[in-house]
Order: sequence, then structure tokens, then C-alpha cells
Amino acid sequence: MKLTIHPLIVVLLCLTLMTATYANSGTPENRNEAIAEKIHKHATGSLIFQPPVSFDGGDAPVSYEGNGTTDLCIHDMTGPNTGFLYLGVIPPTSNAGNLKNVAPGADNTGANGDGLEEDALTGTATGYFNSGNYILSAKVTNNTGGNANLYAWVDWNNNGNFLDAGEMTSVVVPNGATSVTLTWTGISDNLPPGVKYYVRLRLTTDVLTSPLGYASDGEAEDYYLNVTRITPDFNVTKVYTPVSGNVSTNDEAPAGTTYGTPIADPGNPSATLPSVNPDGTYTFTTFARGIYYFHIPVCAPGQSSGCKLVELRIMVIQAAYVQPPIANTDVVSTKANQFVSIPTAVNDNHSYHGTNLNPASVTVVNPPAHGGTSVFVSGNIAYSPNANYVGNDTLTYSICDDGTPTPSCATAKQIIRIVPANADNTTDAADDYAQIVINSSISDNVSLNDTDPEHDVQSTVAQNITIPGKGSFTLNTTGNYTFTPVNGFTGQLDIPYTTCDNGIPSACRTATLHILMVPAGAALPVKLESFNAELNDCAVTLKWKVSYETNFKSYTVEYSKDGTHFNPLAVIGGNGNNSAYTYVHKSPADGNAYYRLKMTDIDNSFEYSQILSLPVNCSRSYLKVFPTPVTDGKLHVNISTLTGNFDCKLFNLTGQLVIAKTITKGNNTIDVSKLIKGVYYLSMEVNGSRESFKVMIQ
Repeated sequence: MKLTIHPLIVVLLCLTLMTATYANSGTPENRNEAIAEKIHKHATGSLIFQPPVSFDGGDAPVSYEGNGTTDLCIHDMTGPNTGFLYLGVIPPTSNAGNLKNVAPGADNTGANGDGLEEDALTGTATGYFNSGNYILSAKVTNNTGGNANLYAWVDWNNNGNFLDAGEMTSVVVPNGATSVTLTWTGISDNLPPGVKYYVRLRLTTDVLTSPLGYASDGEAEDYYLNVTRITPDFNVTKVYTPVSGNVSTNDEAPAGTTYGTPIADPGNPSATLPSVNPDGTYTFTTFARGIYYFHIPVCAPGQSSGCKLVELRIMVIQAAYVQPPIANTDVVSTKANQFVSIPTAVNDNHSYHGTNLNPASVTVVNPPAHGGTSVFVSGNIAYSPNANYVGNDTLTYSICDDGTPTPSCATAKQIIRIVPANADNTTDAADDYAQIVINSSISDNVSLNDTDPEHDVQSTVAQNITIPGKGSFTLNTTGNYTFTPVNGFTGQLDIPYTTCDNGIPSACRTATLHILMVPAGAALPVKLESFNAELNDCAVTLKWKVSYETNFKSYTVEYSKDGTHFNPLAVIGGNGNNSAYTYVHKSPADGNAYYRLKMTDIDNSFEYSQILSLPVNCSRSYLKVFPTPVTDGKLHVNISTLTGNFDCKLFNLTGQLVIAKTITKGNNTIDVSKLIKGVYYLSMEVNGSRESFKVMIQ
């Protein structure tokens, strides 16, 4: 019997194979009919796939579309769910049989895109990192009467496709849902700059495993991933001098990013916190000199926990004290497998007059994790990334001044961004610091520490501005600037600037010039070696030592009950180099007592010392020590209201412990008959504070 194969059987077999290729469970019953419409006969007689007459497709660059023919990303718009299932709130516009791809640097709308109906995400894709996960919210419309599936891919390794492990995630979209959240796990936030990470979303009732191929309904949308990149910030000010800045200026963050309450480093010189606004602007004032570290949460739109922390480092200087030099954070960029020279000392300075920076003292104290370094005599640090490494790297360096007999040193971080060789054009700008003598102008260049990984030519955006009450500022396109303060301006100010390169397309970054006005003079009028306060027998004794006084007039001892409003107690003239001073405040009020020195030069310019504070409880209704002087060899300590055991210690003037006794509530007698005549101090720990009494024995 001769077997005859009917042509219809061949077609049905082909349909079955095509169905196996493009169909998935949960597809409509009319899937075969839908696919049959997509098959036509090629000139050679073979059957090939043809997109439906109405479909929605992807618009990422062509490499994301596989071979560009049979494995295109296609969502059929001729089925029964058309108009009931789509991304965002606007139904897709048909591609009308034409595949659209975006060119590098383009957006997802207009001639190269799918049009304004791409609205599942706002603008570029804005999500956030949280504990090793990347979280992205999308708007959806599902009115099919059943569940749908949202699939998403991110090209995390930027290799031009969505096919690598870890790049896909998905979530079920219930009927009636308007938004869903996608989560990628195990994703590092150490992403290099200059990279556009493409995102593909596919919403369908089908079950998909690929970013390519046919779906019977729904919509596809492609986006650029908007990755938040933060850069550490610094600033410099003086004690009692407000400093204002903006930590968002040098960050790459999407619109709607907010900045939260700062977290202080436990080792900060005082508990003072900056006031930070949601837009990143801040103000900070403190009485205590030293280096402050704060970590400020940076939250992407929609993020409420797990926010990134950006470091804000503020150095507070005080002219009457020897302090480390001012070392500020550096930021540079380079391409993978290319070294970069970091201009270390450009934004550093000495912290007081009479010393200078010593660039030759620069050393690397904490090496980078992903590269090697060498240090030039100029202080510049040459950094070479490890082979093929891309991302961020960090090192810590030390720099010293030329102070004698012992130089002072400080440390700061250097942030190196290593850009992939195939990354889009990018550029970088680093903050600058200028220290200007009061009533003097300065001319310098903000571009000396800016870098470009492609070695393009950078140009700054020119400025010619007047800052009321502070001064005038001009900046030309080569980075040269001049700042002329108004007479009498003694504070601090920040001036943002922008630099752009001549790459294609041009890349721009914004940084800040930090300016601080400082007193004139080659040397300090006075140099404090120490300043201490001690409570004895309800009197506070202040002691301070100086190593030298030059053209110095006087010390004003000032007292405050709240640490803010001070009143003068006494004026003490200067005695010259290597002098020691003492002042006794006999009647401080109960509570915390605050003291400072106002140090005045012969031209009436002045500086304040640090603030000292100590608790005072001189009413002591519960505690009596008598008599004084002691004439019968018996010292009485009466505790009227407190209960418990208290350690009572008696010291002579050399600090030697001569008697120790545990006492309790009521009258306690201490035998001092065997002690020689003289002055002693009785010390007790009461209610968490140490009480001290002067005792005379005769």
C-alpha cells in the first residue's frame, strides 16, 4: 500500500512545532490560529515566522533582540486580552510590523522608541539596593479576570543581552492589580559609573523563560536602569562658625531621592549633629574642634529602609590649638586596566598658620582592595586597578605638615571609580578646598583634581556671581577662579560648579568649592598647651598653660549655665611664653557649668578656646562635711537623705591617699588625729558624680 502524506498534515506538523516553540501553558485556546497567521511561504518554499500585523515589541539596542529575526521580543495585540493587560496605565501602541531599537544614549520615546505609552516606570527605571537585593516597583494594568505574570531582566554585567544567570526575576500579577514589586537577589551595589544597565519588562498571561520570543498578549517595555551612586562629602569650618553645604551635589541620584537623619560616629569630639534637609542641604555649628564623621541615609524614591549611607566628614579647626592638617576626600575615575595619578594634596591644607603641608610625607596607610599603588615625591598617588576589575575601590592616605619639633599628620580617603572599557562616555569632578585670609582675595583653579577616564578635554561652566554678605566669584571655562570677599566676612561658604568633557555625547559632573575665611598672621598670637577645670569644695578651679604668646593682650574667662550664652568672669593679662594661669570661680550655680577662654590679641582680634563643662551641686542639702578646720581630730560627714554605701577618701596635697572609709546614711566620724596639720581633700562618689571638699586639719 502506498503511503501518501497530505500537505495539510505537513502544515499541521509545522504548526505543532511552532506551538512548542512559542506557546506556553496558560495560553489562549486560539493559539494555533494566532500562530497560523504568522506563517507564510518563503520564496524557497520553506515556512518562516512573520510577526503579527499588530504587536508590541522591545526597543533596547539590537543586541538584546538575539538574531533579530525569529527570536524577537513580540507581544501579540490581536488576541482577546488586548486592551485588558498592559504595563503602566496607557495601552501599548502597535509597532505596526516594525522592530524599533534605541540607539546608545537615546531614551525610550520618540523615533527610536515605543512612544509615550512606556509608563510602567517613571522616566528611567528607578529602584534601590537593600541588603544585597535590588528592588524595583512597576505600574501594571490587569483586567483579564485572572492572574498574569510580570517578567523582568536587567543586564547586570552589561554584555548586551539578558541571558545570563541572575538577570531574570518575576512576580505574579493578580487580576485588578495596579502595581507590583520586583526583586533581584544577590546583587552588589558596587556598580561602575558610565554604564547604562538595560531593563526589560514583559507582562503576559503566558509562562515565559526568555526575554525573547512570542507572547500571546500583554506588553513589553525597555528602560535604562537609574542607579543611585553616592560620593563621600567633606567640609571645613571653625568653632562657632556655621557651615552650610549640600551632600547631594556630587551624587548621581534620581529625582525624588531623599536624605535622612545623620548618624554620628561615636568618636566625634562632641554630640553636635548637623541639621540635614530631605534635599541634602545641611547646616552645622559646634564649639568643639576636631574631625567629625556623619553617615547620612540616602533613600531612593519609594525606599524607607536599608538606604545607602553617604559619609560627611567635617573638620573643625581652632586657631589657638595645634591640630592635624586638613586632609580631604579625593575622587577620581579611570578605565579598566589603566592607571590614574591622583592629585592628593590639591584639596588639602594646613589647619593653622605657621605650618605648611609636606606633600613628600604622603603615604598609603590602608591599601586598596582591587589595585596597587605607588607614591610620587609630589604626593600624587599612582593607582593601577587589578586586571579587568571594574567598580569602586578605596584607599586611605596620610599627609603631614612641617610643624616642629614634631609634624602633625592626618588621614583621608581616596575613591577610585574604575569604568568598563565599553562604558558610555563619563567624566569626574572632585570637591575643592580654599583657605583665605580675612579681607583678602584668592585666585586658583578648581579643575586641578578633576579627572576624565577617556582623557577627554574638560571645560568648566563659567560663573560670575555675587553672594550677598559674602563676596563675588568668577570662574572661567579652564577652571580658573577668583573669590573676593566683602570686608569683614569671616565665615564659610560653598560654591558648586560643573565640568563637562568634549566626548560624544558630552558628560558632565558637579562638585563643590569649599571656602573658609581664616585670621591673618604667620603665627598664632597664643598657643594653648592645656586647659582644664576642676571642682573642689564648691569652687571651680580653671588652669591653662601656653607655650608662647605673640602680640598677645589678655584672656577673658567666660562662664555659662547652658553652654550657649556666656558671661565674663575676669580678664587676665598675658605673661609671655611658657606661662601657666589659674582662676577660681567660687560660686557656680548648681547644674552643669561651662567655661571658655576668650583670647584677645593687641589689635583686638580674638579666638575662643574649647568649652569645658562639669556638674556642680553645691547646695548639697543631703551632705554636710564639718567642722573646718578640724581641731579635735574628728571629721564628720553627715548624709541625711541618701541610702546605701559610699566610698569616702581623703587625699593630701600631693595626691596621696591617706584614709579610705565606707560610710552610710547618718552621721559618720572619721578619725584624722594621726594626720599632720595641713590641707586635705575629701572625695566621695555620690549619685554618679564625684563630690570634693577642702578640709583643714589643725
